[in-house]
Amino acid sequence: MDSIQIYLTSKERDVLLDVLNDYLDLSSGWSIEANEQLTDKMNNGLGKVMFKLYKGLNGEDCYKEYNNKI
Repeated sequence: MDSIQIYLTSKERDVLLDVLNDYLDLSSGWSIEANEQLTDKMNNGLGKVMFKLYKGLNGEDCYKEYNNKI
């Protein structure tokens, strides 16, 4: 698996986290199929990205709460 390093400012990181959280919040009104697709994305990379972005921040618990719902 290839990996890349991306450097974000604190502001960019915060905006990206806000967008990801909005995405998860919107998913509560989605169809079962759409939620299954989101779960697949969370299990296949998106969840790990969120964890890495949250790591060391106070918001880290947000991802843990979502992960426990799966």
